[in-house]
Amino acid sequence: MRRGASASQVLVEALTIGRTLIPRYFSTVFEGGVTDLYYILKHSKESFHNSSITVDCDQCTMVTQHGKPMFTKVCTEGRLILEFTFDDLMRIKTWHFTIRQYRELVPRSILAVHAQDPQVLEQLSKNITRVGLTNFTLNYLRLCVILEPMQELMSRHKTYNLSPRDCLKTCLFQKWQRMVAPPGTAKSFAMSPSCHHMLGPLHPGPRRSGASIRVQITPRITA
Repeated sequence: MRRGASASQVLVEALTIGRTLIPRYFSTVFEGGVTDLYYILKHSKESFHNSSITVDCDQCTMVTQHGKPMFTKVCTEGRLILEFTFDDLMRIKTWHFTIRQYRELVPRSILAVHAQDPQVLEQLSKNITRVGLTNFTLNYLRLCVILEPMQELMSRHKTYNLSPRDCLKTCLFQKWQRMVAPPGTAKSFAMSPSCHHMLGPLHPGPRRSGASIRVQITPRITA
């Protein structure tokens, strides 16, 4: 039995998370019912740059085995672009997977066992993923998109015990200062003593690593 999605059922959505959230992303894959995960690459191309190596595969299939609510094999097809650091560790800098289509495969043996049970057959006909990803993983990615930009605010609140409003004022003022400062000039300014208690010490926020994972969902375009 085969299930899938047409282009009209798929939404265009780009979900990007940073290095600190990537391990949790893979955890959500298995917490959502996946028991096995692997990728099949066909006709991949490698390109070398000064500080990185890029692998581009236009025919990539992500295969996941689901043990619940029933045994299902899901094949998610798309384009995978990986960028590695050009060193001995070969660390992944970016992981960009553009999903085009997916298929959910249920063994015939399961259908034969429940052939006389309409309720079970109806349950088997329903998709267990959305564009090849479980709702558990998709909800995590969407939550990360909302919360990750707020990391600087949460870090400042924890460090200086400022109110959320004051943290936002501080970050916005720093961003404005960086935008209006001429190139090559020191980004410093003078403040009246009455403002220091509100804004707190101004310094660059926590550095974010360049590593990221990106899952982009696009509809399949057919002739």
